[in-house]
Amino acid sequence: MSQVSVTVYVVSDSAGDTGELAVRAAAAQFHPMAVHIRRAAFIHTREGIDAVIHAAEADQSIILYTLVIPFLRDYMVEQAAKRKLTAIDLLGRLIDNLERTLGREPRHEPGLNHALNAAYFRKVEAVEFAVRYDDARDVTGILKADIILVGVSRTSKTPLSMVLAHKTFKVANVPLVPELVPPRELFAVPPARLSV
Repeated sequence: MSQVSVTVYVVSDSAGDTGELAVRAAAAQFHPMAVHIRRAAFIHTREGIDAVIHAAEADQSIILYTLVIPFLRDYMVEQAAKRKLTAIDLLGRLIDNLERTLGREPRHEPGLNHALNAAYFRKVEAVEFAVRYDDARDVTGILKADIILVGVSRTSKTPLSMVLAHKTFKVANVPLVPELVPPRELFAVPPARLSV
């Protein structure tokens, strides 16, 4: 029996993360069936939509789009209908309903979900910190860190540092190695900042 599969084109006038996450969530309901995702990001012209329509038409793919620019949404609807392709507007109805309920016109600007703000910069700073002070490469990070992870090697300190960094915590991690003396900086920080 041959494996049934489908391709979904995720089309966005921004990065396409929202659409891809939605497709992955839906596809998980059909595991182990294959759902192939092809992302067409930063589409800002009718020609970009034409290219996706042409590709989707070739293998009868599904199109899911998160277009917030009105003329692109309208053009996608028109072209998909003309070729009898399944095209799902993930954001359009929600935006239209919010507009009616709030009594305010949307901004129609792609990428606002990823707008650079203070929280974004704190996260970037925390990730850079975790990379710089990973595995006690530079022990001065111990004194600057919000959290210091201490433990034997290969106990997932680095991945945990990254997870915490994405929550904006500055994390240093220090491996305990039998033949090496722990850095003296470990003994100079408040115990509440240590996680062993």
